[in-house]
Amino acid sequence: MLVTSLVLVQNNQLNNQLFTRRCHDLRKHGVLLNRTKQMYKNYTNEVGIPKPLCHKILLIMRLTTVILITFFMQASAAGFAQKITLNRRNVPLEEVLKEIRKQSGFDFYYDGKVISTIKDIDVSLENASIDKAMDQVLSGLSLSYTIDGKIISIKAKESSILKQLFENIDVTGRVLNENGAVLVGATVKIKGKNFSVVTNEKGEFRINNVRDDAVLEINYIGYKVKEIKVSPNLGDIKLEVAVSNLNEVNVLVSTGYQTIAKERTTGSFGTVSSKEISKSTTFDLGSALEGKIAGVVKDQNGFTIRGKGTFLSNGSDQPLYVIDGFPVEGELQFVNNQFIYYKMPAINPDDIESITVLKDAAAASIYGARAGNGVIVITTKRAKKKGAAEVSFSTDIQVTPNYDYSYMKYMSASKYIDMQWNFVNNNPALIDPSQRQLEVNRLRNGDFIPSPSLDLMLKYYDGSLSKQEADKQLMQYRSNGVPLLDDLKKYIYQSPIIQRYALSVSKATDGINTTASFTFSNNKGSSQHTDDQSLITSLRNSINLTKWLTAEIDANLQYGKGEAPQYGADAAVTDLYPYSRLVDGSGNSVSYYRSRTQPSDLTTLKQYPNDLLPLDFSLINELGSSLVHTTEFRTRIATSLDFKLTKWLKFTSGFQYENGKDEAITLDDKDSYRMRYLYDVNTYLDPSSNTIGHRVPYGDARTVATNNSENYTWRNQLNFNYTTNDHLHSLVVLAGNEMREVSGNYSMNKVYGYNSDLLTWTDLNNYDLIQGGGNVFGSYASFSSDDFHAERENKNRYVSYYGNAAYTLMSRYDITGSIRWDKSNYFGTSLKYENRPLWSGGVAWNMMEESFMKDVKWLNRLKLRATYGVNGNIARDVSPYLVAQYSSDQTNSVTQRPYGTVSSPPNANLRWEKIKVFNLGADYTILNNRLNGTIEYYKRNSSDLLVDTQIDPTYGFSTLKQNAGDMTNSGIEMSLNGSILKKKDWGWTAGFTFAYNKNKVTKVFIQPSGTASIAAGGTGTGTLIEGYPLNSLFSYRFARINDKGDPVVYDEKGAEVSNANINNFSALVYSGSLVPLYTGGFNTSFNWKGMELSANIIYSGGNVMRKLSASPDLSAYEQGVTNLMYDGYDNAWKKPGDELKPGVTPRVTYNYDQNTTYRNQYWLYTDDKVVSASYIKLRSLTFSYDLAQTKLLSRSIFKSIRLRAQANNLFYIAANGEGSDPEAYNATNGTRTLKLKPGYSFGINFLF
Repeated sequence: MLVTSLVLVQNNQLNNQLFTRRCHDLRKHGVLLNRTKQMYKNYTNEVGIPKPLCHKILLIMRLTTVILITFFMQASAAGFAQKITLNRRNVPLEEVLKEIRKQSGFDFYYDGKVISTIKDIDVSLENASIDKAMDQVLSGLSLSYTIDGKIISIKAKESSILKQLFENIDVTGRVLNENGAVLVGATVKIKGKNFSVVTNEKGEFRINNVRDDAVLEINYIGYKVKEIKVSPNLGDIKLEVAVSNLNEVNVLVSTGYQTIAKERTTGSFGTVSSKEISKSTTFDLGSALEGKIAGVVKDQNGFTIRGKGTFLSNGSDQPLYVIDGFPVEGELQFVNNQFIYYKMPAINPDDIESITVLKDAAAASIYGARAGNGVIVITTKRAKKKGAAEVSFSTDIQVTPNYDYSYMKYMSASKYIDMQWNFVNNNPALIDPSQRQLEVNRLRNGDFIPSPSLDLMLKYYDGSLSKQEADKQLMQYRSNGVPLLDDLKKYIYQSPIIQRYALSVSKATDGINTTASFTFSNNKGSSQHTDDQSLITSLRNSINLTKWLTAEIDANLQYGKGEAPQYGADAAVTDLYPYSRLVDGSGNSVSYYRSRTQPSDLTTLKQYPNDLLPLDFSLINELGSSLVHTTEFRTRIATSLDFKLTKWLKFTSGFQYENGKDEAITLDDKDSYRMRYLYDVNTYLDPSSNTIGHRVPYGDARTVATNNSENYTWRNQLNFNYTTNDHLHSLVVLAGNEMREVSGNYSMNKVYGYNSDLLTWTDLNNYDLIQGGGNVFGSYASFSSDDFHAERENKNRYVSYYGNAAYTLMSRYDITGSIRWDKSNYFGTSLKYENRPLWSGGVAWNMMEESFMKDVKWLNRLKLRATYGVNGNIARDVSPYLVAQYSSDQTNSVTQRPYGTVSSPPNANLRWEKIKVFNLGADYTILNNRLNGTIEYYKRNSSDLLVDTQIDPTYGFSTLKQNAGDMTNSGIEMSLNGSILKKKDWGWTAGFTFAYNKNKVTKVFIQPSGTASIAAGGTGTGTLIEGYPLNSLFSYRFARINDKGDPVVYDEKGAEVSNANINNFSALVYSGSLVPLYTGGFNTSFNWKGMELSANIIYSGGNVMRKLSASPDLSAYEQGVTNLMYDGYDNAWKKPGDELKPGVTPRVTYNYDQNTTYRNQYWLYTDDKVVSASYIKLRSLTFSYDLAQTKLLSRSIFKSIRLRAQANNLFYIAANGEGSDPEAYNATNGTRTLKLKPGYSFGINFLF
């Protein structure tokens, strides 16, 4: 269609002939004439037209107008998502407009004389919206345009001598890497000026009021600096890789409330990008963070950030997790017995774009009373590149070898038998012929059935067997190994296997950004009958509804199921002996009596053979007879609307809803040991009829336990971002309010006599079961109301108001401030504490913007910053109100009515814990951007910490949890990252983190507990000692072993003490901290032509642990020895003079020895047993190969195929000198736990 000019008829004196001729000309050239309202008026009011004809024309044109409007609305709706793709060089503007009209359906109105003066232009458009297309087509031309419906009007820009000399424009653009992916955090600077901005998470930037002759400098570390002349819309700007520069440093940090350039912040942040995460195979959030951020330490409970700043536990000592801007309550909220536990969120690391850790007050104080333990902000991936959809599929499998029991240093079966001989041969009652038979009978008929080996020894002492015959029969049990552990490894435990399959699809256009991901996991546990499967589905969608309104919709669904034995093999092992076998010679499972079974029970079983069930136990059979089947379903949906009110003001309203349901169904088979045991011990003899009755039926039992959680957050926020025309001043302000509710409930129902086919059960007399009595097994039965039904509920609400401001002067000086008021039912009712705000302030100085730094060539960036503020922390298991517990099995002895027990008295002064944080830091980049790093010093003063304090017992309570404790944490942190070598085909990068933290308890209003509890590493308020770290190890001062083989220590006065109590804290010495003083990591990568070798090394040190030592006193064991014992008795004292031998250990004592109370604590918990807990460990070693670097994929649908192999925990070096792994160890008492085995994973990733 020929596009020509249209001169609108505006003169009322134009005659009908002129109008008609003009319309004829337009029809001749094929131009659609869209009569406007003004044009219609001019025609119908023309002189000489009869009124009836005018009226008829009026009706016709009204109808025509309605039809046209309807048509254009439909066309507009159909073409809303119409995109324009056009690539032409040196073509006339009119030809370009013609093609745009053809693809979009928009009509153009313009002056042909103006268009004819325009030179031929170049156009490169791909899936561009109409406004983006027009911006690029008219970029640099003296034309402007407006869009009204489906009509685009083009006219010449207004011009004046002043504007020709000096005109300001607004500049926008998007920065991409060499592959077309967005670069987040690229610096865009006006050349010759101190003003700069940083690209956002979409790679976009905007600079207002820029001279139209200005030049931009675009800089991203690892890429060449690009200069480009400004225009209103620069479109996509690709940068070229600079082979000698660092890979990445410029980043954006997300606080959850806003995303800001790190160089504009004053606070302390640590970030891990998706690129760093992808260098190794990670299956959880902990693996993705470990060793990557200074001051962030992973432990068995989660994370600690810059040391522990509270005395609390049960989740109240964990950081706050934020996903895509909203706080989440962790993977699962248990509401059981009024304690709430939190896990880190379940998220596929492949879905993570970045992880930001907020460490100081300036970074985290906007979260108020929930930020005291730090904040971990997770941002998930979005589509980065416009165009065709990008599809990624990956699969990984990890195999970990079976347990290695040799690490446990258990005593062999032969040494176990020798220890039992030692027990009986030194028993005075067995040595004395007059007492021998009585002692034999006592051991046979005591609280436990004698072990097979002990029974043979007793037969020797009662004369049933000769010593030679006893030894001969004992040979069947002797072994230099531990046969029980061999069978456990063969029949019970297995190699854990983790399988993961992940699919991700993403697509971005000018108006819509959508990413969907699906992750399926299939895992086999470390023991038989243990497995689980899970599916995580995530959808993230951003829609530009209009130029001023954007909608975000995120949905995350998680479903999982699994099964596991109700009673693990570890508990059952305590009933076995080192020589016990799980199967016989024919491969059949072996049954035995558990240690809880008494000899009198066997007598009772023989007495009622037809009324009682056998109580033998088979571990192999038992594991599958009481299985727990779990299902979990969690939903997290978040939506927000962003209203762009002006260029500098935006309003956001967001809402998040979380729902979780976890169900555990346990089916106890009627022939399982547990059900047989309950059946027997609840069998009674009716004295009136002398008949046997059963309070528990013979049948299955079914338990259904559910945890439900429901949380919501509603946030409204204003964002102000303004920069003055001269770019000297920049102000960013946000203010908002937030309402949040966190609720959960727990319920449990258990029925007996359950029939899974008929779905029926037997109603029981719960009261009789609770009261018990008359049982043939004595008082074994113990039921409570919680064995039938239990419910718990917890609900908490928050209302918050917050604000944050950041002012920048000359892109050089930054001042920030933040404030937040929190109100919650966690806090007390006292008005004194109700309106106390939490706040922070900070300053920063970008020194490289100073003129006197321009000649310092080796230093590319230097920023100094300082912050101070107050964060808060709340306890999740306390309440300011009186809390009572009621149970139907608690009845008053007089009224016979249920009564309640006050578990927590009211506390009107309950308030959040306060953490005052001072932070001083420096960020730098040196040597032509090869190295960048951070050095920081911080001090955290925690006050108003909740602690159990002693109160006047006349109140009815001896202790009350109050805000009465203080503690400090101080330390330094360093990080250094660099590109050591970078060539065209190969390179070497490395990163190093170091953190030192010193902790001290400065105030607790309670006296230390007894020395035995403190030295043994006990927990609780009584182990908090003023002037020492929170987790301190205290020890007795070891003196010697005396001539009786007893350990000797010093008391508080320096006197030697052997078999007497020491209860003065001054007798103990401080041995060190149980928590590492310094932690960190070293990660490095070597790459060559698509191949990459990466290693992640972690280290920890400055803390202490105890040596693995054998207990010299075994009086707690009726049979002289416990089932699995540490092999450490070879050098035990046996006669006077042995105490002079090097390496001698105390005499072994048993339950028939006197004055043995303090022997274990004076040997196990002494200062000479303390060793260093420092270690260094190769956490992962990864090799990957990307086939995209070869020609194999040149004609395929794949952009990339990446193969990966990884080994975890290959080796460690420990400073304790005895080969103990500090990660598989009880540091307070020296016992070992099964250590982490090397794991091997393999994976492949396809990118379409």
